[in-house]
Amino acid sequence: EDRIRGVRIDAAGLFAGLEPTAPTGWIDPLVARITPAGIGPITRAALERVVLAHEPGDRRADPRRLWRQLVAILLGSPEFQHQ
Repeated sequence: EDRIRGVRIDAAGLFAGLEPTAPTGWIDPLVARITPAGIGPITRAALERVVLAHEPGDRRADPRRLWRQLVAILLGSPEFQHQ
């Protein structure tokens, strides 16, 4: 389940202080924690697109899936790769 041998992510620390029911507020804190040098407009647009597609009222919407998607976008972003 979303595991890569030898890789550990402290999800509790990564998402500390973020409101679980307000994912639109997750982007800037996650960017600061994962890519402190910032991100470009293409990466930001990708993050916003994923968050806007997430509908909290939908019982199929899983916040854990959303945060995995956001972290994956940031880890795969050119900005993170060039750190």
